[in-house]
Amino acid sequence: LGESLSRHQSRREEAIGALQALAGARLLGLALPDVVWPKGEAWSATRGVELSRQADFALAEVAADEEAWRRLQNDLYSRFREFEDELMRRGIVATGSPQGDLFLVSVSFQNSDMGVDEARSALIAEINARHAVLSASEKRVIENHLLGEVAAQIGDRLHQAESMVERMNREVAHCQTTAGMILKFRWLIGEEAPVGIKDARALLMRTGTMRSPQEQEALASFLQGRISAERSQGDAGSWYQILARALDYRSWHEFQVERQQDGKWVRLTKRTHGTGSGGEKAIALTVPQFAAAAAHYSSADEIAPRLILLDEAFVGVDKQVRSRAMGLLAAFDLDFVMTSENEWGCYPTLPHVAIYQLSGKAGIDAVGTTRFVWNGRERRRADVLPPPATASIIGRSGGREGDGGDEVPPAPQLGLDFGALPASSSER
Repeated sequence: LGESLSRHQSRREEAIGALQALAGARLLGLALPDVVWPKGEAWSATRGVELSRQADFALAEVAADEEAWRRLQNDLYSRFREFEDELMRRGIVATGSPQGDLFLVSVSFQNSDMGVDEARSALIAEINARHAVLSASEKRVIENHLLGEVAAQIGDRLHQAESMVERMNREVAHCQTTAGMILKFRWLIGEEAPVGIKDARALLMRTGTMRSPQEQEALASFLQGRISAERSQGDAGSWYQILARALDYRSWHEFQVERQQDGKWVRLTKRTHGTGSGGEKAIALTVPQFAAAAAHYSSADEIAPRLILLDEAFVGVDKQVRSRAMGLLAAFDLDFVMTSENEWGCYPTLPHVAIYQLSGKAGIDAVGTTRFVWNGRERRRADVLPPPATASIIGRSGGREGDGGDEVPPAPQLGLDFGALPASSSER
């Protein structure tokens, strides 16, 4: 009996020692943060049994069979490698070493070695401190720059965008269909716009001298919120890129197309688009594309081409409406290349058009080409015109050069030999 008692006491002491080693390695504190684990001297048998029972009760639902143990052992090193690599990318070193049945991990952070739980607490404190510094920096940047030049520039862009939409709507209003359908564009705050955008947008469209101190503070709070929200996305990028995304006013808005018919304005959707006639459907699809292309090209250089490609764009549209729609190409200052079975594009709304008529004959593997030009008044064969070298070069339908007389543009060179272009660099 004495030998049996001694044997059981030794096993109990070993088990208590192993449990105390787990607590000393701070592993039990990670698994059971609500249990108070005594430090210092060896635990008594009574204390060891009490703590082991608390642990057993708290971890009752955790698998403790041999299969679970093997699975964890197999995953342990791969999990540690992931942990080590993740910290290494941030300049933090983690080391792991087996000690008996344990695998102890320590993290070298802030010039000291600490356990995983201590490192986590230190990292959280470091993140909070950096957030506080960044918030203070953001506030200084917003007060010194964003509420001045940057806010003024965003306000100017907002005004320019609204003016552009108004100009386009004035031009599009002339493109009324025979049935009386008119289109209109609207530039509105989007459904997914950030909270507070309505008030902030109104403040941005007013100069800084017209804002009260309370309004300046409200605008600063909105801009700081945008920067914080963008940074919290976790996307990699420099401070400049974060600011660019946070202050991109275009993402706060969306375009809508409305059509007026029978005296009512209705938003153009798939459902409402399907209720129109064939010609109305074509106009409702094509005109917004013209406007989108014109807006896209608005930042281009003065002599840059503003090309749009059209394929049977106005099928089912009567001639009068086609003339108005083609006139939008000139009004929007767009260059166009259009293919059509029977459309010549010879409308008084277009000042200049170069035309190629292609013809073929059965049994002959060739295509004949005949070149025509339209000068806003008449269509003429190109072979009765002066040589291209003496003709003014009009690079787009709007025509800012050579608008008078019979001077007409040669066809554009798009991979085919459409005739010699003049050597003068001042002519396109």
